[in-house]
Amino acid sequence: MSIPLSSSSSYRFSTVLEGHSGDVRCLSVIPAASFVEADFALVSGSRDHSAKLWHPDPATKNATWHCDRTLAGHQRYVTAVTVKEPDTQHPQGLIFTGSQDGHIRTYHPCSNNPIGDTEAHAANVSALFISKTGTLISGSWDTTAKVWVNEMKLTMTLTGHEIAVWAVAILPECGVMITTGADKTIKLWKGGVCKQTVTGAHSQAVRCLTIVSKEKFMSGSNDYTVKVWQVDPQAVNTTCLKTVQAHNNFIYSMSAFSEDKFIIGGENSGIKVFKDFENEQVLQVPAISVWSVAALPNGDIAGGCSDGRTWIFSADPARQASEDALKSYETALAGFHRPAQTELDGVDVKKLPGTEALHAPGRKDGQTLMVRDGPNICVYSWSAGEQKWTKIGDVTGSAKGQNGAAPDGGKIMYEGKEYDFVFDIDVDEGKVLKLPYNRSQDPYTVAQKFIHDNDMPQVYLDQIANFIYKNAGVKQQPSGGGGAVDPFTGGGAYSTSSNSDYPSNGSNANNAFSSSSYGGGADPFTGGGMDVDVTNTFFPQTSYLAFSVKPKVEMMVKKLKEFNSQVGDELKVDEAILERLPALCSSDGSTGDVASLMKALRWPKDLAFPALDILRLAITNPSVNPVLLEDVVLNDLLSLMLANMKSEMPINCQMLAMRTLVNMFSVPKGERVMLQCRDSIITRLLTLFPSENKNIQVAMATLILNYAVAGYLNRDEECQVQCISSLTMLFLDGISDFEARFRTLVAIGTLMGDQNNAKYFLSLDGKNKLQVLIASSETPEKVSQCSKFILRSV
Repeated sequence: MSIPLSSSSSYRFSTVLEGHSGDVRCLSVIPAASFVEADFALVSGSRDHSAKLWHPDPATKNATWHCDRTLAGHQRYVTAVTVKEPDTQHPQGLIFTGSQDGHIRTYHPCSNNPIGDTEAHAANVSALFISKTGTLISGSWDTTAKVWVNEMKLTMTLTGHEIAVWAVAILPECGVMITTGADKTIKLWKGGVCKQTVTGAHSQAVRCLTIVSKEKFMSGSNDYTVKVWQVDPQAVNTTCLKTVQAHNNFIYSMSAFSEDKFIIGGENSGIKVFKDFENEQVLQVPAISVWSVAALPNGDIAGGCSDGRTWIFSADPARQASEDALKSYETALAGFHRPAQTELDGVDVKKLPGTEALHAPGRKDGQTLMVRDGPNICVYSWSAGEQKWTKIGDVTGSAKGQNGAAPDGGKIMYEGKEYDFVFDIDVDEGKVLKLPYNRSQDPYTVAQKFIHDNDMPQVYLDQIANFIYKNAGVKQQPSGGGGAVDPFTGGGAYSTSSNSDYPSNGSNANNAFSSSSYGGGADPFTGGGMDVDVTNTFFPQTSYLAFSVKPKVEMMVKKLKEFNSQVGDELKVDEAILERLPALCSSDGSTGDVASLMKALRWPKDLAFPALDILRLAITNPSVNPVLLEDVVLNDLLSLMLANMKSEMPINCQMLAMRTLVNMFSVPKGERVMLQCRDSIITRLLTLFPSENKNIQVAMATLILNYAVAGYLNRDEECQVQCISSLTMLFLDGISDFEARFRTLVAIGTLMGDQNNAKYFLSLDGKNKLQVLIASSETPEKVSQCSKFILRSV
């Protein structure tokens, strides 16, 4: 495809595409958009759970754009998009979108609804690429890339990245596949086999790729660099030809016009245009993040941004904005409050020049200059084409030193208030948010407010609080995030469980799954100096585990009444009934109160966990579970459990939903339903990776262990294979708590009696993973011994 190179003219603002209500995360071009009688079209994907199809209007020489349609059906963020060019089978092409829910959806350009919906990955689909021959490759946070043909028929799964896959591509003609990841590597694949791993290809995560010829590609990274690579298609290896210091922050996306002209988008610096590997121009946008860039067929540039808009720039005067529109654009830039960059660290604001510095011309296009304008610090950018300084925003916050603290040990000003620290928190694919903190504040309270203010998943609570403890030098209090503290009151109020609420398998209290089993001689399976030659009593596990510890009834009722007062009338429960609800966990329970429990389960997500805790025990109570296990009620309950097993739900709700499903195995009808719904439940379970919360990890491992037991007892081969895949590829690597790891190992061991299962486990590099676990000095004895027994069995 020939793209005009407007090298003699500077790009200027053309227009802006508005319609999304969330960040525009991805863009893809349809080069021949006959379905809208346009020269080409553009697809944008957004955090607002939608994708949109846009086209320029030929009647205005492509100077104005229209939104043709919204592609519906997405349940989570749209994080990747690619387009199959028109062919004889699909004369108008196809659109593929990847979503945070792990699905890849297929759309006809003339339809709002998907014509295909594939549950493709166990986590966020971070990248999509389609070759000229129609081969689609997808990359995911589940550490895999997958290859699809004939409209979503899976042919290969590429495994080998240690953490998230960020970018994928296929070289034309030779068919060499390329993947990059957060593990800083670039991998080359041929026929589903990894032929080369470039370790340390960049010093940080490799975020993006663009193909520039049949044997060359470029990579962009969080280390601020772009690298050019030459591929030998016969040997299937690559060599770095050039490194370009392309940015002063994370690079999120790139797109090429040709081998020597490309554009990049990243954090806090607009869109950068490179010609002959020199930064030719910087196109400013009033947004922090440029998530995606696209080189358009007519030579224009598109950038999808964190403000929910796609900004278009053109070097053709016929498509550049009118003077009025240009003034509106410049006003938006001037009013944009740009966060302080690391260049401010330690800078004496008093020594910054005043506005008189703007009388001198800049040295190069895109050069930025900070000046004092009264009490404000303003940022200007030099436009070489227009020979003038353009204000691109005000700097918010103030200079800070290491770890978010003021360089002089004083206070930092942020949004008009003084703080001891203003931390940079890297969330959501590299986006940086500001977290202000004073030493007098409780880190967990600050972390919870930060999560609410930024609409983040509750799963980050422990991670953010621990970050504050570490970087602010605050002494950490016991049980800060262990699950025993009520997330709403923080004191000794009702909590869903304590760290000692380990599942029971019906045997004596001193069993291998008890919380005391890591003590010096308390573990009956390992003892003090036990050697691997003793009898294996770890597996196969032949009975289901259950979470059976009962909460404090008085505090539970108090919490139920408190939350009941906060819901609307249609969800309120009579207080007399509320006092009886905990009895559903015992022989005193009345089936007549089940309807009220179901109502409480529909309370807002932050208020639902007491009802979930009751359900966890009620499902095993023979006095009331016949009603709960009726088909109509049970289907409703399963939908509620899956709805709570989402990363954006509160941690208590995630944990209790999984504990309820664990307990379902203890009832014959519950076991049958769990097996019928196995694929949906395990797939949803895997979307919760990674989690740093101990109770979440134990619940996840116990649920997959019960599925392994069910597969073993029922000789269900499909169940066994799905468990082995999940346990080996995700649980062994993604579980850090040793009790949860032990459950993972028991699940694996339970399935190793079958020779085919053992071969499959070994093919997934299971042996090496166990050897690493055994070799670690931090590994508890019973975990090490169980690992050795598994190695013996395979």
